[in-house]
Amino acid sequence: MTLPKELFNNRYQIKKELGRNTGRRTFLAQDLETKQLVVIKLLIFNDNFRWDDLKLFEREVETLKSLSHPAIPKYIEYFSVDTPSIKGFAFVQSYINARPLQEYLDSGRTFSESEVKQLAKSLLLVLDYLHSHQPPVIHRDIKPSNILLVNRSAHHIGDVYLVDFGSVQTATPHNGTMTIVGTYGYMAPEQFAGKVSYASDLYSLGATLIHLVTGVEPIDLPSSNLQIQFEEAVNISSTFRDWLKLMTHPSLNKRFNSVQSALTALESGELTIKKPPLSNISLKKTADCINICIPYGSFPSTKKSYWQVINNIKKDYRQAWYGKIFDMVSLRGFWTWLICVFLCSVIAIICVGFPMIAFLMVLPESIRYLVLFLAATSVIMSITTPNFSFNLKDFYKATIPDEKIRFDIKNLTYVDALHLNINQQDITLAFTYPSQAQTTENYIIFKQPRQNISKITFENKSYKIIVTGTDENGKKQTEQKEIPPRLYIWVDQNRYGLNYKLSTPELYWLAEELSYFLDIPITWE
Repeated sequence: MTLPKELFNNRYQIKKELGRNTGRRTFLAQDLETKQLVVIKLLIFNDNFRWDDLKLFEREVETLKSLSHPAIPKYIEYFSVDTPSIKGFAFVQSYINARPLQEYLDSGRTFSESEVKQLAKSLLLVLDYLHSHQPPVIHRDIKPSNILLVNRSAHHIGDVYLVDFGSVQTATPHNGTMTIVGTYGYMAPEQFAGKVSYASDLYSLGATLIHLVTGVEPIDLPSSNLQIQFEEAVNISSTFRDWLKLMTHPSLNKRFNSVQSALTALESGELTIKKPPLSNISLKKTADCINICIPYGSFPSTKKSYWQVINNIKKDYRQAWYGKIFDMVSLRGFWTWLICVFLCSVIAIICVGFPMIAFLMVLPESIRYLVLFLAATSVIMSITTPNFSFNLKDFYKATIPDEKIRFDIKNLTYVDALHLNINQQDITLAFTYPSQAQTTENYIIFKQPRQNISKITFENKSYKIIVTGTDENGKKQTEQKEIPPRLYIWVDQNRYGLNYKLSTPELYWLAEELSYFLDIPITWE
């Protein structure tokens, strides 16, 4: 088909063809009114026309109408075309004088890790705008040919643009779509089932970035269980490699679920999972490894650990404290502690406060102020220095309930932290403790092949009847004892607990994270 010679809408003079697909053509044209170059997208009524094509075309028009972002083409107008040679619909958008990323790749252009990270950040910011739009906009076809670059320099990727919204989905991400669109190699696995989510765009972006760092199209790279295997073809930092693997993980549960989580991980260089409020647990994971550290906050570092917790709370609640108060007050023991504090305060005022006031009134003024100062100092120190108790027997019972042996460590009285590390080959459970020389020592409880992990069990809170004694008639006296929730990871036939000194929200969180990482469902008991 030759270039149309007619003016479109009595205003646009066609200059050249930019691209064509079945039933669609894209032209570079000049607006005779403004003298500006524009892009005209044309949907043609011919033998290949399908109603789904019209639906997608109109959706692209409506989407561009509602968007306003410097990295996205601007909508100008929409009209019908009825000429002797062409019948259909067309819409006009602003022209961006830039080269597609695909052209750079086709010419053999290579990109450094720094440049790829710059491109990733720029596109993530565009996606953040699209996904935050009302209604949310999911592009569904991110690939090198739909990304434009201009003003590139030796050390900077330049200005980045995202174009071609012909596959766009405007809906809440949980509703999905029945139209399967996208480009093979860049499409997320769920798109083949006609489903789409925010994470689908992240997968496509990750696949595009893999193309940049390897110089090979994702479809031509090997894969294992739908995961793109690109590690052997690149020379990039392990952190960025792991980030790309999470971006392109075939499982939605293991992929970044939002632009903000992906952007935060990219900028910080740490793939750290968000933990519940008031928790001092450290959990870090990559696509290949998960490391959990459960500190028991002790001893010389008690005050430091305490203030770290306080700072974490302040940071966590800075943006949305009002939405998370329930998490805070629902922690195990909070209400019991609050009631006890209230009752103790009332009793102290009645039994101690009033007599103390009477006593102070008879003292000389200088001595009275000294006594008040010493009392206030004692109260403040007791509040700001929490008392962390550690019971070694309870630690054994919670951590290794199926083991009869005890650790042969001289003068072991407490444990600093419990460490669980799982990588592609092994699972290791260990703890650190202070030695007599005041150094931190590491004791490995066990180390086994990862394939020996059999299941994850979560035992909900339960109660059992215990005998407390006998009455005067010889009858047994009993009481109901609460058994708190417990989390176990099973290796071979033995279970190992991660529940000593942890709250219920922390146990739920750890259970879910381990389940997602290991692809093992939680057994609820």
